[in-house]
Amino acid sequence: MGELTDLMNKNKHIPTHMKKNKLNIQDDIQLTAKLQLIKRLDGNNNALVIGKFRVLTDDGHVKIIKRALENFDNVVVCIVTSKLNKHTIELRQKLIETVFPNIEIIHASTGNLSTILQKSPININAIIAGSDRVDGYKKQLVDKIGIKAVEINRYE
Repeated sequence: MGELTDLMNKNKHIPTHMKKNKLNIQDDIQLTAKLQLIKRLDGNNNALVIGKFRVLTDDGHVKIIKRALENFDNVVVCIVTSKLNKHTIELRQKLIETVFPNIEIIHASTGNLSTILQKSPININAIIAGSDRVDGYKKQLVDKIGIKAVEINRYE
């Protein structure tokens, strides 16, 4: 981090901002760099799998979660529940827990990534998605530095 501070002090081209002074901008840059370094530490490469999981399918949901567990340190599953499927929330959670007993599960009433990411108990670096969802997640991640949408083909 010291090298970053030295570079910023030498660089005369620090971006400007209407509401922030140079010190605030430098502080923002350092915080962003620090977060990126932390995300690269062992045990901090984590993924999020989002779905309604109305029917836990082996060739879809289970495959995506297994792939995520193979490629990331930890995986959080978010079950999205609407008014229409509220009555099955406990069943859907129990099914996921049965197949993946040590996985963290969170709940959301919307597919909004900002809301879901705030609920995650761990740092998330990737949103795992099937081919049908990856583009939508990429659009939502435009302003989320260090988080990517990773496509996993369900039907290979």
